[in-house]
Amino acid sequence: MFRRTALLAVVFAAAGIASAAEKPYGIAVGAGLAAPKDVDTNPTYFSIGVRYRLGDNVALEPEIGYSRSDTNISYGPAGIGTGYVRDISMGATLMFRPEIAKGLHLVLGVGGGAHGLRGKVAITGFTIEQAAVKAAAHGLGGIDVDLGKRWQLFAYGRYDLVAKWQEMYDLDMSGPRAYGGFRFRY
Repeated sequence: MFRRTALLAVVFAAAGIASAAEKPYGIAVGAGLAAPKDVDTNPTYFSIGVRYRLGDNVALEPEIGYSRSDTNISYGPAGIGTGYVRDISMGATLMFRPEIAKGLHLVLGVGGGAHGLRGKVAITGFTIEQAAVKAAAHGLGGIDVDLGKRWQLFAYGRYDLVAKWQEMYDLDMSGPRAYGGFRFRY
């Protein structure tokens, strides 16, 4: 029994030393493109996140994202509307990030949050302006590349599943996002 306890103590001590090599917190800023289903353009997507390491290969990253599209919006049988859609997303991602090569981490994650939507559409002679907050879930995959002890480059692909926006004729804002940027670790 003593040998097992001693072995566990050595393993946990080694894990603690290994964890200390990477900084426990990080602030990330990124940009890319979003592709909501019912919007005919790919708006620029901006994000800022704060990463909290929970273990060697596990992290939690709350994030705020922003995109806006001045666009034509398809409403199926109702026709095409002109206007804009703004999406401010707030949520968190639980990430599994094993190191696959020195300084290169594979990142897989799932998360949830909310999308604050605001839009204005003019269609067949009338105008609709609405705002709503919709629940969302997402899956994420990508890479983190270490650029020294303090900096990291990241590139992610993500799919957001957003509840339909019934107030805007069931507008579907679900869709992929591709983005990347830099993270400062401290």
